[in-house]
Amino acid sequence: MVEPAQSNNYHPKIRKWLAKRFAPVATVFSSPVVRKELWEKSGLQPAELLRPFGQVGSLNNIPLQTCERGVPFNLVNFHLDFVDVAKIDGKSP
Repeated sequence: MVEPAQSNNYHPKIRKWLAKRFAPVATVFSSPVVRKELWEKSGLQPAELLRPFGQVGSLNNIPLQTCERGVPFNLVNFHLDFVDVAKIDGKSP
C-alpha cells in the first residue's frame, strides 16, 4: 500500500502521462502548394505552425460556455495535438 504522502508525488506524473498519451489529435489537411510555400517561408510544416495554439493554460479563469444550456466551465491545462495527414497516410510532404 502506498502512503498518502508518497501518493501525492505520483499524481503530477500520472496526470502528465495521461495527458500525453490520450490527448486529442486534429489532422491537418493542406495542398502541396501550401506545404511548399510554408516550408520555403518559415521552415515549418502546417501542423507545426498550428501546434502552439493547441495548448491552453488557465485562460485567467475565464469560464467557457458551450452551445448547450448549462453551467459554464473552466478549461485548464488542455492540450490538442496537430498532425499532418501525410504523416498518417505514410506519404511524404
